[in-house]
Amino acid sequence: MKKIISVRYVGLFFLFLLVSPIFPQASNYFPTGLGRVWTYKQIPLDTLNNPVDSLITYSMDSLAAEGNFQGKSAKIILSKSGLAQTLPLQPYLDTNYVNLSGSIANIFFRVPSLEALFGQFDTTGYGQYVATLMQFYGLMKSLENWYGLYDFQRTVNQEYLIFQFDTLVTLDSTPVTLRLDFKLKRLSDEIIFTDFGNFDCKKFQENITISYLTQIFPPPFPPVVFPLFSQKTYTWFAPGEWEVRRETPANTVNLALFGYGTFSIPGRIKELTFPVSSIKEESPELSGFTLGQNYPNPFNPTTTITYQLTEGGNVLLELYNVMGENIRTLVNEEQSAGSYSLNFDASGIASGVYFYKLTSGNISQIKKMTLLR
Repeated sequence: MKKIISVRYVGLFFLFLLVSPIFPQASNYFPTGLGRVWTYKQIPLDTLNNPVDSLITYSMDSLAAEGNFQGKSAKIILSKSGLAQTLPLQPYLDTNYVNLSGSIANIFFRVPSLEALFGQFDTTGYGQYVATLMQFYGLMKSLENWYGLYDFQRTVNQEYLIFQFDTLVTLDSTPVTLRLDFKLKRLSDEIIFTDFGNFDCKKFQENITISYLTQIFPPPFPPVVFPLFSQKTYTWFAPGEWEVRRETPANTVNLALFGYGTFSIPGRIKELTFPVSSIKEESPELSGFTLGQNYPNPFNPTTTITYQLTEGGNVLLELYNVMGENIRTLVNEEQSAGSYSLNFDASGIASGVYFYKLTSGNISQIKKMTLLR
């Protein structure tokens, strides 16, 4: 009997080894090795969730090290944000920590700085409420800890609680009980389109709710809960890339219950983009001098590039990667005015996004192409 049982367990063990790769592991969605740098475009959204392009900023994350932090083995990510012109020169000012354990990505929950938090609020005329928020903010700091936020094997649409706590704050000298809930759920997988190609992503929804609690009926009846504010945030993770998009829609806080009005919190989209120091696509309006969009695009491994010259001269057609490095010269010769077509074979080049630049005399144009294998 003992021999039969042992053989059975050995069989189950090997079955587990065969089946376990089918289930997604958190590490599959994180880059391997150190030195990875992510550049994100930060797009503000107005109260109607329209992008405000004039206020776009950028952020940069760097996978700088691995080490122990607050009792866990952590991927240490340095972060900074600013304008495109200054971001490469700025120092990293923030640090985030990620622990990957089986199917779960543990994140060290850190409350944003006061400047980052209240700088997003339209708080004109609500100074008293801001003071209360600052009191609430101090209490939230006590929750800073490791939490298993993203479970890549979690059943779709199954909400799970990260933490919940009640606390007293003061409004106009009156103590008020508020409750903070932080919940997550995994949504259905989605394909996200980025400058670097298309990614089949795991999608998560975060939900932070602040509610007012009042004891309308005496104990043992529970307090009645009135939600004051609920903010959803959606995050997409791509295999080997980590976070490729994060979106927080605009929101409104209604404090009519306490005799206040409302104030708005603008939304924000954070999406993976090119390094801010890389070549940018240009399309100057030059009569006759034209660099066409390659076709097909995306392509694998061949594509056609067309261009038109208004006058003869030395023509230079070059290929660059997203870091602005010249990886191949396609044309470098004297050509007369006219239309040209070039068949480009990308065999031997890794898949990704590239730029091709046409230069003749003192004018040039740049286009973007995507190689997908």
